[in-house]
Amino acid sequence: MRLYKLFSGVAAASLVASMLAPVAFAYTTITISGNGSNSTNRVDTTEVSTVTVGQSSSLVVGVSLDLSASSGENEANNNTGPGSVSVTTGNSSVTSAVSVAGGSNAATVAAVPPPGNVTLLISGNGTGTTNKWVDTKILTKTASQGFAGVVGVSGTKTCKTGKNKTNNNTNGTVTQSTGVCSTSATTTVTAPTNTTNL
Repeated sequence: MRLYKLFSGVAAASLVASMLAPVAFAYTTITISGNGSNSTNRVDTTEVSTVTVGQSSSLVVGVSLDLSASSGENEANNNTGPGSVSVTTGNSSVTSAVSVAGGSNAATVAAVPPPGNVTLLISGNGTGTTNKWVDTKILTKTASQGFAGVVGVSGTKTCKTGKNKTNNNTNGTVTQSTGVCSTSATTTVTAPTNTTNL
C-alpha cells in the first residue's frame, strides 16, 4: 500500500488601493500507479488562495485667516453756517469660506480566481485496489483600512467703523451716522474615504 499526501500551495495575491497584483497558480498532477492488488491508496490535497487588501489615507490641513473690515474716519471740520454738516459712514463687512475635501480610495475584487488546478491520474494498479482523493479548497479574503488626519485652523477678525470727526463747526446743525460692521469666517473639512468591496 502506498499513501500519498500532497499540499498544493497557491501564491498570495496582494491588493493595495485599487491595484491587483498578478497571481501565479500551480498546476499539479497526482499519480497513483503501480500498487498491488487489493491495496488502499489515499491522496489528500489542500489548495489555498489568499487575497489581502490594504488601504490607508492621510490628510493634513492648515488654514490661517486674517480678516479685516473698516469704515469711517471721515472729517468735516471748521465749517461756518448757516447750513448743516452731515457725515455718514457706510456699512463694512468681510466674509470668508474655506472648504477642503480629502481624496478617496476604492478597491474592488470582483471575482477571486479559484485555487490551483490539481488533477488525479490513476493507472497500472492491481485488481481490487481502492483509491481515494480528498481535495480541500480554502479561500481567504482580508481587508484593512486606516486613516490619519490633522486639521489646524487659526485666524483673526477685525472690524472697525465710525471714528468720524466734526469739529469747530458753527451756525448750523451737525449730524453723524455710523454704519454696521461685520465679519464672518467658516472652514469645512471633509475627511478622505476608503471603500473596499470583496
